[in-house]
Amino acid sequence: MEKLYVNKLNDSKYVALITVLDYEISVNKYLKQLSFEASSNKPEHVLVDLALKTGIDKYRFVEFDINESGKIELDTYKYVSVNTIYETLANI
Repeated sequence: MEKLYVNKLNDSKYVALITVLDYEISVNKYLKQLSFEASSNKPEHVLVDLALKTGIDKYRFVEFDINESGKIELDTYKYVSVNTIYETLANI
């Protein structure tokens, strides 16, 4: 069973929307394994949907920075309120 679903985005804010599919996993462990194409022309953030771990509340969406090598910087997390477009996409 997949632990995460990575939906690559083509917008100015996020490189990807990552949905956590298993509430028992260590999210950090799996996020460390992901990498994205680093580019000065692309956004430098990913959005993580934690609905299965936290519920549908203010802690559902977390934004992380991506470093120059394309890895997620786990210490840069920030809980965010998102546009309904991202919420709809996460609910699919």
